[in-house]
Amino acid sequence: MGLNVLNKASRTAMNLARIAHAPIAVDFGVTALKVLQVSTAEPPALVAASMLPTPDPLLYDPAKRFAFQLEQLPKVLKRSGFRGKRAVCVIPADRTFCKHLQLTRSDGVNLRDLIHSAVPAELGCPASALVLRHIEVKGVERPGQANRNEVICLATPREIVNRLMQAVRSARLESVGMHDEFTCMLNAFSGMGSEQPQTTLYLDIGWARTRVIIASGKELLFARCTEIGGRHLDEAVAHQLKYELPLARQERLAMEHLTPDGVEPSVTPAPEGAGMAMLNAAMRKADGEAKSGPAPAARRADLSEPLDILKDEIAACLRYFESLFPSRRVDRAVFLGGEARHRALCQHLAKALRVAGQVADPMARVARTGNEPTNGVDFHHPQPGWAIVLGACLSQTDL
Repeated sequence: MGLNVLNKASRTAMNLARIAHAPIAVDFGVTALKVLQVSTAEPPALVAASMLPTPDPLLYDPAKRFAFQLEQLPKVLKRSGFRGKRAVCVIPADRTFCKHLQLTRSDGVNLRDLIHSAVPAELGCPASALVLRHIEVKGVERPGQANRNEVICLATPREIVNRLMQAVRSARLESVGMHDEFTCMLNAFSGMGSEQPQTTLYLDIGWARTRVIIASGKELLFARCTEIGGRHLDEAVAHQLKYELPLARQERLAMEHLTPDGVEPSVTPAPEGAGMAMLNAAMRKADGEAKSGPAPAARRADLSEPLDILKDEIAACLRYFESLFPSRRVDRAVFLGGEARHRALCQHLAKALRVAGQVADPMARVARTGNEPTNGVDFHHPQPGWAIVLGACLSQTDL
């Protein structure tokens, strides 16, 4: 009897130890591989973090970049202080199909079957080759939608999911979740809303693309990925000033005004102590980082064209949202992603979209002592590019 009680107590202690830490989250981003683990407490506490930048020659080659990150994952995990064996992966946006579909309800046919028929037809491949998920948009107000479902459809090649799971196994971990970037981004802000949730436009501006999300509290209302990001701004500078791309990027990040039409508006800082406490006035620090590049006497680059394209893409998303919900308007924009560290870019978009803008530092809600192992990242500075991987840590395991 005593031995049985001892074994039971031991198992209980092991289970408690296991759930004390969230799974290790892995984000295969374009410019970096990010790995993060936090505790399951509220607020969460940092356990360990690591970031491996993508070598410049691989930035323009998605296949080689993905293979490089999969190969390097075990090494990144080994040299960091991650705990446990459970891991979740974020499916890269460039390997994810995301589209809103309007599906007519049919008697005797459930929504899942409609999606498993419509999405493969849209992509021209069999359903067996895809991993499909969907999010039904609730409360659509658009006329004529009484017998139609508005659905955000997500699809990933099954081969990509298999490669991610194999990489996790190669790192001697157990795969317990596969998540898309959109829900991860929203999960990074879970539990931080006010009693009356605002309708928020989340703009995750990355180097290769920009993710657009509109949500009310935890409710996802719109999601889209547009293929315009910091890369296109850098290429415009390189073309105009005849710079190599690395120097063009430094030049662009040092620009205080991206167009010749005057001073940009200030980005609104988040109120101290508010429910969305992670939204902060970190722009000054981010601005300091951005200005670490060269400081030529004259700024001659004009980024009007790529910025107009990005603004038009976002405006199209807003128009679609307003067609679904004519009575709603976006209350604010929240800027995320690595490019959100560029003050002038966020200011320009806030002005162009005519919406109050705030820059998020998702890791501000994570408690830290300063002694946690962190490789390749400094959390003393705002890190708006860590929203997706933090959201993956906080997501429910689904495998």
